[in-house]
Amino acid sequence: MISLESVWQRFQEMDRRNSYFTAGLGTLILTFFLIADLRVEPAVDSGFVQENSLGAFLAFLQVLPVLFFRKAPLAALLVIFIAFTGHATFGYDAPWVVQFSTMIGLYIVTSTTDDRQSIVAGILTFLAIVLVFGVIQEKTDQAVALVLLFMAIWDRRERRAITSRPTRGCRANSR
Repeated sequence: MISLESVWQRFQEMDRRNSYFTAGLGTLILTFFLIADLRVEPAVDSGFVQENSLGAFLAFLQVLPVLFFRKAPLAALLVIFIAFTGHATFGYDAPWVVQFSTMIGLYIVTSTTDDRQSIVAGILTFLAIVLVFGVIQEKTDQAVALVLLFMAIWDRRERRAITSRPTRGCRANSR
């Protein structure tokens, strides 16, 4: 009988051999949910329009860069934010899958890159949320909530990085 531990070990081995394995699997799952989400028509009184081919293209540009988060995390996050802003500019509603892929992207960028890129990712996230929800859609309460959520993700990474750094000059205390 196959145990759960052996399945997990096989998965980790495949991920070590091909760096696109986990990212590809995640992209496939997010794309499936995006297709299902694009088929749902927005409510009549919401003010949003149904995605046409341009809206679908911009929505896919917000999910497909997940595949490249390991190779170029900041560039992939930037592509998602540009497509997200364009998607909102044309009056389309933001699919929930896109918000999830953005959270994944921010976490990956802040946890796998240096402090400078982490700060740039935090600033880009703040600007994208304020631009889309605060300026374009004029939903300041939603903008504030999303800024707090994304900054909590960014702050969580920063706290872990600070606590995992080795302390210097503590030889006197080790005796």
